Amino acid sequence: MQHLPAQIELLKSGKAVYWGDADELVAQAGPLRYVKDAIAVFFLFYWASVALQSKRVFVGRFFTAASSIAFGLCCIGVIGHFLDVNIGLFIAGMRWIVHLTAAMGLIAIFYEYNLWGNEKIIKKFERIFFIILASNAFYVFLQTRSYDVGRYTGLFSNSGVMATYVYGISLCVSFLFRKSLLMINFSYLLIFYSIVKSGSRAFIILSIFTWMFVMARRLTSKARLLMIVLIPFLLAGVWWSVSYAEKSADRGAIIATQVESGGRLSNVLDFFKSFSDIPAIDVIFGKGLGYGTNNAFSVNIGSQSFHPWFTLIDNGYVTWIMQFGMVGFLGLIFLQIRYSFALFRYGQRNPELVSIVVPCLLALPFLMFVQNPFEQFGFVVSYAMACSWIVCSGERLKPVENTLKRKNHLK
Repeated sequence: MQHLPAQIELLKSGKAVYWGDADELVAQAGPLRYVKDAIAVFFLFYWASVALQSKRVFVGRFFTAASSIAFGLCCIGVIGHFLDVNIGLFIAGMRWIVHLTAAMGLIAIFYEYNLWGNEKIIKKFERIFFIILASNAFYVFLQTRSYDVGRYTGLFSNSGVMATYVYGISLCVSFLFRKSLLMINFSYLLIFYSIVKSGSRAFIILSIFTWMFVMARRLTSKARLLMIVLIPFLLAGVWWSVSYAEKSADRGAIIATQVESGGRLSNVLDFFKSFSDIPAIDVIFGKGLGYGTNNAFSVNIGSQSFHPWFTLIDNGYVTWIMQFGMVGFLGLIFLQIRYSFALFRYGQRNPELVSIVVPCLLALPFLMFVQNPFEQFGFVVSYAMACSWIVCSGERLKPVENTLKRKNHLK
């Protein structure tokens, strides 16, 4: 939201920002810069109050789990700051935890009030998301008229944020427009256009495979067979899209750039080499909240810290280790496994959910290898909404299952 006025001003002046924030114009937005944070804090307290008063077992258990995770992260993340205080980094770390916990509350709120059972609510979200997709794609088109080569940002702060946000919406498209195959495909057309123009290769791959899963569930058996036959051509389309994005964004080859100095794989290898140069307590419990995050990097430009982990690495797992150490990393793996099993069970209860469950299962661990998705508020909100649909659809089948079990027991 805080970047929208800046991007409009840039468009009026005939300029476009590709990779990076429009810092000067954003600074002029004043209090508008912090609207996202204010909304997150307000919603955090709101869903906590709703959960504490709820009589639904799922909502109470979910609140206990979410608050326990957030509290545990804060406790581990503060250890490093006791030894080496950095208020800016700590605030940056707390910021993404607040955003993530607030977004998780959407699952409880949608379940508590059965919002997905209200067609009027669904229609409103259909309009909102479609307007966002159409407006962003149109703005990207306007940017391409000014410059031939670049990683276009759309209405967001940079092209990576734009791709993350748009892909998050793609997870909701399959159930919001479930009654219209035309709207699903038209929405994905807007999604593909924006993401390819962003030059974000990971999201190009994810978005195309997400669309394939959606289509596989929506099409008839004969159409699915045709889709299987066309898989080689679809894979060729993925490769062409990635190659086109690399060329239009003036990026190197996807594999070669990862192993070069400054590439993601090279940075990860350098990170693990740094273990021998830092105290054991940092390896075990992390350096503290905020290390390795995008916000911390921007807040602390020019800092004189010489710690090897005072850097930005586009890898969520590495960022997690920087903040919470190996203790936090093992905890993250445990949570991902539990979460995956939970989604898998919902998919088993209702086969219609597979087209949403599979992309949600694959997206998070995949994205963790290329960035820290928990920092992207727009993505975690859309992702939580997709999860809320899975939970609400899956949980409604429980009473039926229990009734059948009781009947079988009586027989």
